[in-house]
Amino acid sequence: MSARDSFVARFGEENATAIEKAARGHWDGDMGGVHHDDDFGSEPFRYWFLLAIGFECVTRYREDHGIQAAVEEMQDWAKFDGNLAAHDGAIPDYLAMMIGAYNDWISPDSETASSDVPS
Repeated sequence: MSARDSFVARFGEENATAIEKAARGHWDGDMGGVHHDDDFGSEPFRYWFLLAIGFECVTRYREDHGIQAAVEEMQDWAKFDGNLAAHDGAIPDYLAMMIGAYNDWISPDSETASSDVPS
C-alpha cells in the first residue's frame, strides 16, 4: 500500500487532499519555483507531507488548511505506516530539517532518522 493510500485509509481523502493542496500552495507560491526540479521520490505524498511539516501546515496552521486529523495521530502514522524516514526523494525543506521540525515525525528507530535528521 502506498503512503498516500495508507494515509487515506486512516484519515480520509479530504485530509490527504488538504495536505497536498497546502504543500503545493507553498511550493508554487512562497518558494517561487525554487524546488520545481526536485525529485519527489517513489512516494510523492511523502514529499508533500514533509513540505507541509516544514511550513507548519499539519501543526500550527492545520485548521486554516482544512486538515482535521489530530497532530499526534498524524505523527504516529508518519513514523510507522507512512514511514517518512524512507522518503527517497529530495528534502523539500532543509531549514525545517536543520531546526528539527521533522524529529517528531520520523521514527527514532529508523536508520535514516539517526543518520539524516539532526537530534
